[in-house]
Amino acid sequence: MPTCTRAHIVINTLHIKNSSVNTTTEPGSYAEWYLTFHVGGQTDQWSDEYVRDDKVYTIERHFDVDLQPHTKVVIKVDGYEQDDTSADDPLPTLEHEVYPAQDWQIGGTYTVASPESEEGSYEITYTVTCAEPQALKVAREYVGVYRAGTGAHGLSAGHWGSFTKQLNKWSPQGLRLARIATFRRDKEEWTFGDATERIFVGTFAPGTDDYALWVSPWQQFETKWKELGGKGLRLIDLAPYKDNGNRMFAGVFRTGHDPYGLWVGERAGFEENWKEHSAKGLRLVSLDTYVDGGKRYFTGVYRAGSDSHALWVGVDWDSFKAKWKELAKQGLRLVDIASYPEQGKQLFAGAFRAGKDNHALIGPSGWDEFAKSWQNQSAESRRLVALDTFVYGQEE
Repeated sequence: MPTCTRAHIVINTLHIKNSSVNTTTEPGSYAEWYLTFHVGGQTDQWSDEYVRDDKVYTIERHFDVDLQPHTKVVIKVDGYEQDDTSADDPLPTLEHEVYPAQDWQIGGTYTVASPESEEGSYEITYTVTCAEPQALKVAREYVGVYRAGTGAHGLSAGHWGSFTKQLNKWSPQGLRLARIATFRRDKEEWTFGDATERIFVGTFAPGTDDYALWVSPWQQFETKWKELGGKGLRLIDLAPYKDNGNRMFAGVFRTGHDPYGLWVGERAGFEENWKEHSAKGLRLVSLDTYVDGGKRYFTGVYRAGSDSHALWVGVDWDSFKAKWKELAKQGLRLVDIASYPEQGKQLFAGAFRAGKDNHALIGPSGWDEFAKSWQNQSAESRRLVALDTFVYGQEE
C-alpha cells in the first residue's frame, strides 16, 4: 500500500459558538465576521454579515500541503468583527499544530476550538485525505545458501514480536536460531508517515545447547559479546540495521569454547583483517555490510579453524555465481553471503570454507519463490545455512 507525500486538507465547517451579539454593548442583533484560514502557508478568506450564536456554516476550503517525515503543519484562523460605529474588534485566533507522520490518520475528521473571548468564539472541523499517494512496494529479492543436511529445521519471518515468539516456541523443541536477517517492508496500511515495519527472518537448525539473541547499539553489543564469550557462548551471525536513525546490531549466539573474533570497520581494512585473523587460526563464518556517514563498513564474525577458505567481495551476481562454481570444484563451500549497492550495481560478498558436501545457491527471487525453493531444497536433504535479502540499488 502507499504512503502519502502530499496531504489534502479541507476546512469543512465553522460553528459560531458566541457571536458577541449578546455579550457586548454594541448595537445590532447580528455580527459581521471576516475570517482568514491559513493552512501550511496558504490562505483563503470567508465572511458573513449575519453571524449569530450557535450557527454552523459550510466552509469547504481546500488546501494541498507537501509532507516530509518531520513536517509540522499549522492550521490557523484569525479575523475581525466589523463595526460601523467604532473600530473593528479582533476575533480570537485559533492556531493548531499537527505532525502528519505522527498524528494524522488518512480520512480522519477533527474538531478544533478557538479560545473564549468577549468578541466571540468558534470551532472548525477539518478532514485530511491523501492528495498524492506514492507506492512503496518494491521488488525485494532473496538469496539462499544451502548445504547437505537432514533432521529438523525451520524458517521464520515476522515482526519482532512474532519472530521472538517463534524462537521461544521452537527452542524447547530442539531447534536453535542459526542465521538472522532483517529489513523494512510495506505493512499495507495507508499512512502519512512510515508505512513500513521491520521484519526479521531466521533459519533454525537442530540443537539443545545454550543460546542467546542480543540486539543493541554497537558499544553495548561489543560489551555483551565479550560477556557472553566469557560464559561459553560464541557469536555465529551478526545483522546490522538502522532504526529511527540509530545503528543497531542483532547477534545470534550459541555454545562454544573455541577461539573467536569480531571485526567491524571500513571496506579498505576488511580483507587485510581477514588475512590477519586467518593467520591466527580463525575463519570467517559471518559477514555483512552497511553504510554510515557516507562510508561503507563491513562486519566479520570469526571462529576457530585451520581449513582452506576464501573471501570474495565486490562483484555482480553473475560473477559471484561463477566464482561460487569455481571454488566448489576446489573443495570450498559458501558459508555466508551479503549484498549491497555500489555505483549503480548490486554487488555480492561471500565467505567460503572447506567442504565437499552437496550444496546449492538459489536466487535472487521473490519471497514466494524463495519459500518454495526452501521446501524443495529441504526435500532433497539440503538445509538453508545462510540467506540475504535486498532491493536492487537500495541501501538497507
